[in-house]
Amino acid sequence: MSNLKLHLHRTVCCLLTLTGLIPLSGCASAASRQEHQTQMESQRLGYHQLLEDIKDGTVTKGLTTVRTKKKYGSPSNVFQSGSTEIWIFRDVKKDDTEDNTTPIRLYFENGKLLVWHY
Repeated sequence: MSNLKLHLHRTVCCLLTLTGLIPLSGCASAASRQEHQTQMESQRLGYHQLLEDIKDGTVTKGLTTVRTKKKYGSPSNVFQSGSTEIWIFRDVKKDDTEDNTTPIRLYFENGKLLVWHY
């Protein structure tokens, strides 16, 4: 659903709520589901873009955490020990659950990419 459709949906829900035609919780629930779907789609796209860029050599040592997050989104998990961070990106299945079988792991030291595994 596009942002315009989402905005229109929220507006209609709120108007109906104000007139008493539907309960308030219905709007919140619909908006929450939409936000979850949007987040999962963003995660799916980021994962596949990262995988493609690794395979074609675009991802190189020295890539910063800032540029990584800007281009591929937030990782599914981050593990930190001292100045070392491991970012894990997971694909999203069609039912909007994470696929734990094929993660991409990026290893950063002092904010710069050292190595990756997929």
